[in-house]
This record gives sequence, structure tokens and C-alpha cells, in this order.
Amino acid sequence: MRSTELKVGLFALIALAVVAVMNVKLSKNPSVLGASTDLYFLVDDASGLISNTAVKVAGVKVGIIKSISLDKGRAKIEILVQSGLDLTKSAKVEIVSNGILGDRYISIIGGDPTDELLQSGDEIKNIVVSGSLGDVMSEVSKVATALQEVASAIKSATVDGTDATPIGRIIVNIERLTEDLAQITADNKDKVNNVIDGVEELTETLKIAFGEQGRDEFKQAWGNVTQSMGKLDRSLANIEEVTGKMADGEGTIGRLLNDEETVNGINKAVDNLNRVLGGALSLQTTFDYHSEYMMDRSDIQSFVGLQIQPGLDRYYYLGVVMDPLGVTKETSSRTSTTTTPPGTNVVTETERSNTNKDSIKFTALFAKNFYDFTFKGGLIQSSGGFGVDYHLYRQKVSLSAEMFDFDDPNLRMFATWRPYRGIYVVGGGDSILQRDERDFNPFIGGGLSITNDDINIFATQFFR
Repeated sequence: MRSTELKVGLFALIALAVVAVMNVKLSKNPSVLGASTDLYFLVDDASGLISNTAVKVAGVKVGIIKSISLDKGRAKIEILVQSGLDLTKSAKVEIVSNGILGDRYISIIGGDPTDELLQSGDEIKNIVVSGSLGDVMSEVSKVATALQEVASAIKSATVDGTDATPIGRIIVNIERLTEDLAQITADNKDKVNNVIDGVEELTETLKIAFGEQGRDEFKQAWGNVTQSMGKLDRSLANIEEVTGKMADGEGTIGRLLNDEETVNGINKAVDNLNRVLGGALSLQTTFDYHSEYMMDRSDIQSFVGLQIQPGLDRYYYLGVVMDPLGVTKETSSRTSTTTTPPGTNVVTETERSNTNKDSIKFTALFAKNFYDFTFKGGLIQSSGGFGVDYHLYRQKVSLSAEMFDFDDPNLRMFATWRPYRGIYVVGGGDSILQRDERDFNPFIGGGLSITNDDINIFATQFFR
């Protein structure tokens, strides 16, 4: 009997010991069955933290929150952590949110191993508080408030018509602009329709000009241009041969230029001329010549001009245009003779009318540069006019439009391409708006432009 009671008693003691050990294991309190370190830190807000909440290092639980109390208006958090973690005074405490319900736990980030170790009762002074759901909701609230203010401003501008806010002023200005555009289009509806009709007619004309027949004419015109360029190459070769002989001292001019006394005399004359003219020689001058093949009339129109540029932002242009169609001039005269002998009256009247064409026209322009645009005005082909140029690709390509002869407006639009220095190709349309014998006429051509810098380079190479 006693043996049985003894066995029951021993079994009960063993069961109590097991329960006690399991309870200790489940509590995971580092102060139980082992040494621990008591530390604390201060924060402004301890919401979401409760006693016995886990304290982790690298995601591993190493302790618990011992207590949370108030210390001079701040929350004092006391923690118990396992001994042997070797936490230094540069260690950091981070309060991390755990899920979206607002719960948080403490994570310890180890400091510099070379710093002094924390002792039990020490304070951890490096605190990092990560954003919680409350912080996110606070920011969302601020954004919602800002959006509400914007919506209120838009509503007051669109419904009430107030312009007290920048958004209101923008909406009011847009409303005024649309009203102005509606009024302009209503008042000028016929003009807008005329412009649209003109553009449509121009596109139809271009289709006809560059259709099957137009392509054949374009090929023929390009062949003429190629032939002209061949003649130009031969002319340049002849010029090179002549200048070569001059440089070698052949011929009268060659001997004259290679004679030192003559060269010294010319240099003195040039120096005297420099002193007389002063800064005039600093002008940039350009001699220009080009011809255009008029596809519709199968004629050639030639241009000769001189451009004087006193500065980078302006220039003057003087030119002569040789147009086969020319300018029509009508002259008339009337002669009246009265004879009165005694008793007789005789009256003789003679009327004469002459029509001639002046194929020479003159151009005199003043041009001003603004960024990539050049605006010009003055005399264009013996009539008042103005024009604009737009320069592309470092001024290798230019798009131009000229309007002149306002009695019967002549709109001339063309493009210029300069593949090499001093050589260019031009193509476009003439008499775009006219409806008489000067109907729309496409053209293509090429030309040369020589500047005083080119002349200086030429003189330096051959007459030094």
C-alpha cells in the first residue's frame, strides 16, 4: 500500500516539474532559468507596444518588454534581453509595425563591435521609429484635404465663375479665349473658307504638277540643271587653269602679280584704302548668282545680287532679276490739231497706244535676323514687298516665302539647299496666288555665292 502511494506521489512530483519547465519554455522570459540584461529607452509615442511583447534581433526573439511607464512626459520602455548578445552603446532600437492593426514590436540593431558594451540598467539612445498605419492614414488625410481644396477651387471657378484662385484665373482665361476664337471665326468665316479653298487648290495644283506629266517635266528640268552644272564645272576648271598660270607668273597679269615692286605698291595702296574706309572693310559682302528653270513657261529666270552684311543680325541686298515675262508697261498719246481758215473749221485728232515689256527688274531689301528666322522688306522685283526665311540644319536648308506686287499679289515660296560652301540648289513655286498669265509656275535651279572671305582665301593661296 505504501509502495503504491509512494509511486503516485513521485509521479505527481514529476508531472508538476514537467509542467513548470513547459511553462517556463512557453513564457520565453530570459530572466527565467538564465541571466538577462535590463535596458531601457525613451520615446515620444509608445502606442502599439504592450508588456511582454517580443524584442527581436535580426528577426529572432531575444527578450520581452518588461514594463512601459511615463517619465517626464515621455514613454519609458524597459526591456529584458538575453545576456551574451554583446550589445554596444551605438546599438539602435527600431519600433516596427506588425501588420495593419497597429501592433508593433521592438527590433534591436547591433552597433559597432568596437564600441563599449551596454551594461544592465543602461539607456539605448539611438531610436528609429518606422511608419505605422496611423502615419499613413495621416498622410492620406492631408492628401485628401488638398484634393478637396482643389476640387472646391475648380467648382468655384466653373460654377460660380470666380477668378480668386490661379485655377479659376486659368479657366476664366480659357473661356475668354474660346469666346474670342468663336467671334473671330464667325466674323471672318468667308475669309477662312477662302484660305481653305486656296490650300485645297494649291494641293491639287501640286498633284497635277508632280503627276505623271509633271514627273516627266521634272526629269527634263533636272537634266537641264545637270547639264548646266557640267558647264559650270568646265568653267571652274578654266578658271583654275587661268589662276594657275597667273600664280606661275605666266602672261601679263601673272608677271604683274609676281613682281615684288608691284605687290609692294598694291599693299601700300590697300593700306591707304584701309585708313580711308576705316571699318568699312569689316563688312561681310556676298556676290550671288543663280538661275531658275520655269517649268510651266519653259523659260529661264536669272538673278544677280550683292549682299552687304554690317553685322550678324542684319544685311542689305541689292539685286537684278532678268525675267523673260518681264513687267508689262502701256503708254498712250493723243495729238489734236485744229485748223480754222476763214469760214472753215478742220479738227484732226491722232491717238497712239504702245505696249512693251521690261525684262529687267530690281530688288533692294533690308533684312533682320531673329534666331532661326530672317525677316526682310523693301523692293522685290521692282515692286514693294516683304518676305521671311526659316533656316534649318545649321543654315544648310532654308524655307522662304516672299509677297510683292500688291495690285495683283504675287506669292513666291521656295526652298534652298546648300550641300557645299558657295554652291546651292533652289526649288519652289512662283505666282502662287495670281490667276492671269502668271499662273502658278514651279521652278528649280542652282547658283553660286562668293563672299569676301572666299576672295581672301583665294588671294592668300594664289597671290602670296
